[in-house]
Amino acid sequence: MIDKFSTPKGDITVRMAAPGDAAALQELRLEALSLHPETFSADLEMTAAEGAEVWAERIAGYTTSSSGAICIALAGDSLVGMTGIGRGHWPKTRHFGTIW
Repeated sequence: MIDKFSTPKGDITVRMAAPGDAAALQELRLEALSLHPETFSADLEMTAAEGAEVWAERIAGYTTSSSGAICIALAGDSLVGMTGIGRGHWPKTRHFGTIW
């Protein structure tokens, strides 16, 4: 899935994340946690300590298991947004997902 949108500030491309996007995803997440910590339940220091490998594993896990997806938004080559959905892990929670 790749979609392109024209906005007053330029074109935006939205696509599924690939493992090669891991470092950019972590960088954007750390920037968001630094600028707006009140909007996240995640902790900046713990997220920074995880490393980009965690993002690569998360993306690969979603890709191979169909338990969720991570989508990214790009302005040119710059990552400007991300969102994800993850399915519940337990039998009683597999019927719903969490959007972040």
